[in-house]
Amino acid sequence: DASSQAKSELPLEPKKESKKKKKHERPKPEEPELDPGIVDFLCIAGARDIGNQRNDDGSKGWVESTPECCVLERFPPDDAFHVKNGRNTALIPQVEWFCFPEGCKLWRGSHPPTHEDLKAGGVSSTTRSLLDASYTAFDTYLGSSSSFSWFVLSSNSDDYGSKLVKTYGAVVRFYVPAPKGIDPTQDDFAQTIGGFGAVQKGKHQSLNQKRLWVPIGICLTSTLPIVGVVEEILLRM
Repeated sequence: DASSQAKSELPLEPKKESKKKKKHERPKPEEPELDPGIVDFLCIAGARDIGNQRNDDGSKGWVESTPECCVLERFPPDDAFHVKNGRNTALIPQVEWFCFPEGCKLWRGSHPPTHEDLKAGGVSSTTRSLLDASYTAFDTYLGSSSSFSWFVLSSNSDDYGSKLVKTYGAVVRFYVPAPKGIDPTQDDFAQTIGGFGAVQKGKHQSLNQKRLWVPIGICLTSTLPIVGVVEEILLRM
C-alpha cells in the first residue's frame, strides 16, 4: 500500500528528540538582567583599614581616626565589558570619594549608629519621604540605619567630542561590624587573642560592650537621569 509505505518513511518525531537533548545541555551562565546602558557600573566602597586611632580614647561614638576609603568590589570588573558592547564608558575615577563625601567615618558602640547619630556625625543624606516604607524594610533587614545620596558628574572630553555627557550616581550606605581583633579598643579584641576562656568571660559582659562598625556603600552609576529608579533598585538588592 502506497499510503502505508509513505507513513513508514516519515521521520521520527524530531521535537521530542530536541527536548531530550535540551535536558542534557549545561545551563548558560547568568547574564546581567539589565541591558548595557541602563546601569553602567555597580561598585562597593568602604574602609581599607581602621586608620590611625592614636588620638581616640576608645569611648562610644564616632571614632577619631583617618581610615582610607577604597573600592572593595566592582561589576563589571573592568571597562572592557562596555567596550565590547560598543559603549565608550568607564567607572568614575575615585568614585569612593563621591560615595563618602564627608569622609569614611567609623563608629564604636554596642549597636550601629542610628539616624540621629548619622546626622550628628555629619553624614550626608537626601530626603527620602517617598520611599520611607522601602527604607524601613531595608534597615530592618540589615539591622542598621542607612543613608542615601546621589551625585552628577559632567564630562566633555575628546572621547565624546563636543557632546556633554553626564554620569548619575546613587549610593546607599550602612554600617557593618568590623572583623574581630582588628581594633584593640573594642571588647572582642581581648576575646580573640585570649582564647576560649576570654570568650566565655565576654558572654557575661553587659550589653553596652563596645564594637567597631565600618561603613559600606553600594553605588550604581548610569548615563541616564534615572536616580529615582536606581534608588529603588538599590533598596531591592
